[in-house]
Amino acid sequence: MLLGHYRQSVPRSFYLLLAFSYALAACGRIGYEELQPGDVGNSSGGATPAGWNERLQALGEGDGHWGALQTLTSPTFINRHALLASDVAQGSSELIFADETLQATPGDLLLVWQSSAADSTLLGRVDRVNLVEHDVGKWEFVRIAALDSNRATLMLPTLYAYPAALSQVVLVEVRVGHSLDASAWTGRKGGILALLVQDRLLVEGRLNAEGSGRRGGAYVINPVDGPNQTGCTALDEPSPLGALKGEGLVAQRFETMASGRGNASEGGGGGVCSQSGGGGGGHFGGGGKGGFSQSTDGTRDVGGMAGAEMRYPLPERLTMGGGGGAGQGDDPFGSGGGAGGGVIFVYAGRVEGGGSFDARGQAAADSSGSTTTDDGVGGGGGGGLVVVRGRRGLGCGALRISGGKGASCYLPRGPGGGGGGGYGLLEGAMLNCPVEAQGGAQGLSAGAPRGAADGRPGSAIGRILMP
Repeated sequence: MLLGHYRQSVPRSFYLLLAFSYALAACGRIGYEELQPGDVGNSSGGATPAGWNERLQALGEGDGHWGALQTLTSPTFINRHALLASDVAQGSSELIFADETLQATPGDLLLVWQSSAADSTLLGRVDRVNLVEHDVGKWEFVRIAALDSNRATLMLPTLYAYPAALSQVVLVEVRVGHSLDASAWTGRKGGILALLVQDRLLVEGRLNAEGSGRRGGAYVINPVDGPNQTGCTALDEPSPLGALKGEGLVAQRFETMASGRGNASEGGGGGVCSQSGGGGGGHFGGGGKGGFSQSTDGTRDVGGMAGAEMRYPLPERLTMGGGGGAGQGDDPFGSGGGAGGGVIFVYAGRVEGGGSFDARGQAAADSSGSTTTDDGVGGGGGGGLVVVRGRRGLGCGALRISGGKGASCYLPRGPGGGGGGGYGLLEGAMLNCPVEAQGGAQGLSAGAPRGAADGRPGSAIGRILMP
């Protein structure tokens, strides 16, 4: 059974989708579209600047000027990242980097990406976020014409504006390889593996962005245990009575700046006193809520809220999975939330092999306690994003964008919610790539969920490219 929308029914192509659709039908959603030559596609109808689709189509799979690459070691990081020193206006013909870490040369391809937002309405109690409405996730490829220290002159002007504090620049490799890894998101840069391959990409290991996305909330011990350490309810409960939220879209709302049971857009909420569990991070599927407080606090339903669902057009916007919220506790046995999955972006002439594209959310660590002492534990990270185009055919062993599992504990404390499933886009003349997009399972407390919930399933779109 296929779920989603269809542009046309194409009997001769339909059988090519069976392996892809069958794997996903039980654990997520699939949409199927047929694209004519010259189409890029848009899954949600989001507006893009004039010329954006045309530039992406003209780029194809790049020019291969970096030559061939075969890598047999893991981890192998192929992208380098830099921050912007100043805001970039729409139509700008130059980028100024905050440092010289890119080590780029004229002719190199850059991906400019606004990966965070500054909108406070995305905090507290959010069920669904549309990235286009909040002007986040926008990106484009630009090519360097000339380079003077940390100032790059571009061959064509930018189509979007980019605020420096919320954006990053990624040097994109244009060659062949396998067993490649995304650098972990730091809060300002990283979190994406981007690769253009002019001809054949053979994937025998994995392209890996598992747990490379938005960060999970860290576990912080409440040093005071007593009658005044119960009854918390606030969405923004100060730490340590409120555990730290998972990271979401909003920049600088993480760690000490964000605690309590309210979510941070797709970032799961933290547990609150006493000893409730953290919420799972979200992406296409929302995360699961965290488990109840301990019995001496009335077994209240005050676990961290689920990370929000995200909606956006593909490939016009890109974003990572949300981090899980931490559990709340008074002893060193609780745990933080899992990190969300990162972004994998691959355009190739053909994709082959039995390896995988892996952007799963990270599972939260189970309690280190026992049947005599325990704490609340964290939620799983939301699944990430995988965009793969094999123009002449796309085959792989698996595309994995499932959410991470919520943490479990021994005593009647709050287990963590599961991470929501991620988002995927597969394009090619033929598609044979099974998709795993489950929501992460909730954690358990003494074998029972105790209020914690599973993450919701993710989604993927399969597009047949007509010759």
